[in-house]
Order: sequence, then structure tokens, then C-alpha cells
Amino acid sequence: MPDVKNHNWMAGLAAACAFLFLPPDLRAQGAEGGYTDLSPAEAWELVGKRSGDPRFVLLDVRTPKEFQAERIEGAVMVDYQSPAFRDEMAKLDREKTYLVYCRTGNRTVGALKVMRELGFRNVLHLSSGITKWKEAGYPTIR
Repeated sequence: MPDVKNHNWMAGLAAACAFLFLPPDLRAQGAEGGYTDLSPAEAWELVGKRSGDPRFVLLDVRTPKEFQAERIEGAVMVDYQSPAFRDEMAKLDREKTYLVYCRTGNRTVGALKVMRELGFRNVLHLSSGITKWKEAGYPTIR
């Protein structure tokens, strides 16, 4: 009998690799015109491939307190709950690729709406947030 666990891992890796080779404008837009959701495994793969790339930004939209307590290494923070959130987002380079996350994926829905309104095209969403990232065994820093 084939090893289903190994097969699922390989299928996920193949999907992630295929995703990474799509043109950025196709990667960034989901079927409904929204941004593409990534699983923790897909996000881990992307972060590994784009680490050190100045055109890639890992964007944490949680509060400063949450960010200081624990975050994905390399992330920058823009607090979604801040009254200045929209203004801070407007200062970001719209040509870069962003992987956006929060705690569980709820705040990023609002953040992604603002990003769409501001004209960001290359945006990906860690849909289950840092909570599922950690549950999957991926590292965080303090």
C-alpha cells in the first residue's frame, strides 16, 4: 500500500513549486479577483525561496504587543488596528510581493481589502495565520 502521508507531502510540494513559477500577476490574483491564500507549508516554501529578496516582504498586521511577543522571522509590522493603518500601507512599495499574516487570518481579510483598494497586486495571504504556522511546526522568533 502506498504511503499516503508521503504522497500528500509530495503533492503539496509540487503545487507550491508550480505556484512559484506562475507570473506574479497570475499568482497574486485568486479566482474571485482576491488574493491567493497559502497554507503554512506553501508559505514556508515561499519564505525559504524568497529569503533575502528585497522585492519580498513578510507583513505582520497584528498589534505591536503581539509582534514583540512572537513573529515569523524577517517580518515587518503594520498594525491593522491602528487608525493610521491605511496611511502606513499607502507608503509601501506596490511593486513588491507581500505575504500577509495575522494571528488566525481574520484581520488580514480587512488588510487585504485595503491593499486591493490601494493597488497592491502581488499579495499572498497566510490564511490560517501564525497560529496554524506554529501548529505545523514552523519556527517563530521573539
